[in-house]
Amino acid sequence: MFLKYIQAILKRLPIKDTGSLQTKLFIFFFAVMVLMAFLISTASYYVFKGLISREIGRSRVDVLRQIGERTRVIKSSITTVSNLYYGDERVYHVVSRRAIDEDSQRLLVKSLKAIASKYQKAFEQINVTYYAVVIGENGFGFCSTANGEGYNYRKIPKMLWYRNVIKTDGKIFWVSSYDDSDNAKESRYVFSAARIIKDKQTGERLGVLLINIEERKLFETYGNVLNGKNSISIVDDRGSFVSHSDEHMLGINFYDMKRFREIFEPNSFRIIKKGNDPILLSNYVDPETGWTIVEEIPVGELLAPLNKVKYTILGIFCFCTLLSFILSFSFANKTAKPLKQFCLSMEKVQKGDLDVISDIKGWDELQQLSDGFNQMVQKIKELIRDVKLEERLKRKAELDFLQAQINPHFLYNTLFSIKCLISMGKTFQAEQMLAAFMVLLERVFNRKDEFITLAEEIECLRQYVLIQQYRYSHKFEVSYDLPPAVLDYRVPKLILQPLVENSIFHGIEAKQEPGRIVISAERKRDELFIRVIDDGAGMDDAALKAIWNNQNGKQEKRFNGVGIMNVQQRIQMNFGIQYGLKIFSKLGKGTKIQINLPVID
Repeated sequence: MFLKYIQAILKRLPIKDTGSLQTKLFIFFFAVMVLMAFLISTASYYVFKGLISREIGRSRVDVLRQIGERTRVIKSSITTVSNLYYGDERVYHVVSRRAIDEDSQRLLVKSLKAIASKYQKAFEQINVTYYAVVIGENGFGFCSTANGEGYNYRKIPKMLWYRNVIKTDGKIFWVSSYDDSDNAKESRYVFSAARIIKDKQTGERLGVLLINIEERKLFETYGNVLNGKNSISIVDDRGSFVSHSDEHMLGINFYDMKRFREIFEPNSFRIIKKGNDPILLSNYVDPETGWTIVEEIPVGELLAPLNKVKYTILGIFCFCTLLSFILSFSFANKTAKPLKQFCLSMEKVQKGDLDVISDIKGWDELQQLSDGFNQMVQKIKELIRDVKLEERLKRKAELDFLQAQINPHFLYNTLFSIKCLISMGKTFQAEQMLAAFMVLLERVFNRKDEFITLAEEIECLRQYVLIQQYRYSHKFEVSYDLPPAVLDYRVPKLILQPLVENSIFHGIEAKQEPGRIVISAERKRDELFIRVIDDGAGMDDAALKAIWNNQNGKQEKRFNGVGIMNVQQRIQMNFGIQYGLKIFSKLGKGTKIQINLPVID
């Protein structure tokens, strides 16, 4: 139920992901704080319950002690009265007479009434009322009550306790409460100080003396502490009720006092089960009377004051639960929200956005983490800038190196051809060839631009072709199929010369008849395609594979110029591996080299 309650609350909270750190932190701390509040509240309740039970138990034992003091006065008074009657010669004279007629009976009764009236007035001053019963073996009977003449003296010898009185040999035998009325409709429970009267000479039993006091007098000693829920009883050492708040329990031998003493220590209290209900049973043993005063109070009634404490603790628990909810949500939000923002900043960095600045607010550790993150991003930006600079310098150095790879053999052959023309007296041809060579050198070495227009690249190529035509005595011709729109596109410098050089040396030179080379270009979407097609000797698959395997930079001697792989590397270094060269060739059919470049206006 508790987890369902939390889940119902979470659905109303502004939390989108119930599996997020914020939710987990909230659930954890809320559950811990509520559990602690519950344990503390429960412990407090049971501590208060124990304290209240002990205090009430002690107070009830004190109340029973006060009741014992009151009953002690009554029992002591009855003992005194019994001793007075027992020692009075007139009482002894009445029961010691052998024969009593009616006249003597009246005189003797009148004499005992005088005694009773005398003693009664004395004890009424201490609020002790009693009545005396004298029964002689000679048939004499006396009861000090107003209606004593109707007293049934014959019932006394029939009582179960009467035998015990005889055995006491003149000492007082305390008789627990019994019904001393002859009226079945009205009960009159009394307890008695009973003793036999013996002949002073022979020890013969002459009669019995009973000093009776109504059980209500004992009831009055504790009636004011009854509240309708508790019950109080006075039990003698035989386990019989001397007095009980419930009159129906009088005259019953209820307790096994030996077992009672084993279970309950004297002057103590204990919570026990009576039926299905717990009760607090308190007892006090009066050291003088020997009576045990027992009180039973239902625990529910006993702990009625605890209800206020229980409701107070419940209110505190509810307040603590609400406070735990607020604090847990605040803590989870203060912890998880900055971390979530921090994760979003990290995601932006992962996507390449290095301009992110983390400004999360929260715990000191989170701010330190944010500052460290910002420093890290700044350092990454600096490192990337340095790496880009190094890569740019490295690429420039590699491009410069690739562009500087003009084959010295080409220079040597060209200069040697010019020398031969001069020696043969062909000064005009030598002059034209030298002029073209100077133009070519100027375009190759003096231009610092990495990219030039396709028109400029074609013009450079024309000078190179002119030199080669002088050298090979116009054994080949070159044609150009170039739409005007593509001439303004920019291309890497010196990418066509190596390809035309390859067509001349490995295509045209290798066959007997003159050859033809076609240079064409076209645009398709955002790509520029330039093709160099010759009708030379062509190459087989082994030769093509040898060209592509020459990526380690080592040119074979038969390849002149910068080289095909030089062009491939420069294109891919500038634009990526999706661009570059494709070579299509068949032995005896010629070769087509296609250049794929992005369109650069």
